[in-house]
Amino acid sequence: NNATLSTAGSISQSAGSVTAAYLFMTATSGSIGTSVNRINSNVSNLALTSAGNQFVTETDAVTLAARTTGTGSVNVETTNGTLTVSTVSSISGVQTTGTAGDITLTGTSTTAGGLVVNQAVTANAGNITLSGTSSVNNGMVIESGINITSTTGDVSLTGTTSATSTSLIGPLAGISFRNLSNPVGTVSGRNITMNASATGTTGNALGYWGRDGEIVASEQLNLTSSSIGNNALYSVGGVFSSGTGMTINGTSQAANSAIALVNGVTLNNGISGGISITGTASSDQAAILFGNAGTNTITNSGSDGVKLTALKGSIVLNSGTNTITNNGSGEVVLRAMPSLDTTTGADHEGAIDGTRLTITQTGSGGVQLLTSGKGDISAPKMVLNGGNVVIAAGTAVAQGDGSGGQVKTVA
Repeated sequence: NNATLSTAGSISQSAGSVTAAYLFMTATSGSIGTSVNRINSNVSNLALTSAGNQFVTETDAVTLAARTTGTGSVNVETTNGTLTVSTVSSISGVQTTGTAGDITLTGTSTTAGGLVVNQAVTANAGNITLSGTSSVNNGMVIESGINITSTTGDVSLTGTTSATSTSLIGPLAGISFRNLSNPVGTVSGRNITMNASATGTTGNALGYWGRDGEIVASEQLNLTSSSIGNNALYSVGGVFSSGTGMTINGTSQAANSAIALVNGVTLNNGISGGISITGTASSDQAAILFGNAGTNTITNSGSDGVKLTALKGSIVLNSGTNTITNNGSGEVVLRAMPSLDTTTGADHEGAIDGTRLTITQTGSGGVQLLTSGKGDISAPKMVLNGGNVVIAAGTAVAQGDGSGGQVKTVA
């Protein structure tokens, strides 16, 4: 059965829940629900059109399409079911078209995925906040070729899975941005923040898994990911771009690299700030891994340079073609630190393997390659137009100790 609610004013609800297969709500000059008195629904398909705000809470899984024509915001959540952004009737995706209007979508499920973005999400002049949580599947999925666009505002993506399964088809992740065909999808906004986590104590879920998508921030880009059972962040191809600074942090407790950027990944930062990548791996795994097929590039034009830091584990750039180009005044620093395993007592050495890396420093900041314990340094090819080169293995080991890492040249 279908239910249609249409008015020139606003739509409100005093009690109960609207139940139907399809629910169409239109408030031509008004709003649909309020922040303190949301519309409660139990429907399979939901289409919303209004000039003002939209506030809806759905009991279980729902397919959503929504549009505001004035300055209204869209705020839709599920209590326990997948929230799927798709096409319902004549409305496709979720869009705020006025001079203001945020988009907030929250999907929570214990039976399937949390949030699935299957059509575009576009805010003309507001912020976008997307959140997906699942205990059995992906926290959030951005499907192939789908764009998430805030023209002048910020974008926040949060995906969490606590799934423990190893039998699902395809990568299981807190956030999955899977572009399996052209054209690829793009997440774009002013400042972009992503938090992706896989908290299941068993299984092989990743924090973030991406393929060939583009994440483009005109200002700051901040990505944080973690996983107990797999890579914290794994990107096969793709573009990560910022205008005023980029920070990528990944922590893995599994026998996998914490941050893996492979098969033609591009990182680019603009005229200010810098690029900072920090990985924390389990035992002697790679904290930061670049490589496989294709060319992986890091390019920075800001003043803060390029910094790759392994708080636990190694920095590995020993396959494929990898380049770091710094056009700003800052330094290029690769640093790997040793760590003591609090469970086994093992001393894990942090090494740097740059055998398939070329560093081009056009500024005055120079290049530093540093390990502070037993980790060796396999030096990359370096082209410098200014600044000094410092290559030091075992910087924290006492002189004459004999246990520090070694500096190795590439034949």
